[in-house]
Amino acid sequence: MNSLMSMMLKITIDINTPFWPTFILITKWVMLGLTGLCGIFIICVVLFQPGSSSGLGALGGQTETFLSKNKGKTMDSKMKKYTVIAGILMAVFCISFYVLSQCQVV
Repeated sequence: MNSLMSMMLKITIDINTPFWPTFILITKWVMLGLTGLCGIFIICVVLFQPGSSSGLGALGGQTETFLSKNKGKTMDSKMKKYTVIAGILMAVFCISFYVLSQCQVV
C-alpha cells in the first residue's frame, strides 16, 4: 500500500512538459480508475441478480409461462445485459491501459 501511495505522490505534472507524455500519463490513470469502477459495478450487479435455480418448471411439463414470453423486459435480463456490457468495457479498459503502459513517458 505504501508503494502505491508513494507512486501516486511521485507523479508531478510540470507546466513546461510536452503535451503527449502528460496526456498519456493522465490517460493511464483514468483507464486504471475506470477499470476499477467497472469491477465494482460488476460485483454489485452480480450480487443483485437472483439465482438461476428457478427454472425447474420444465421438469413438471411447464414449457411456456407469462414470464418466459416477456423475459427480455424483466429486471433479471437487464441485469445480465449490464453485466455483459460492463465486462466488455472492463476488458477494453484493461487492454487500453496495457497499450498505454507500454508507451515511454519521458
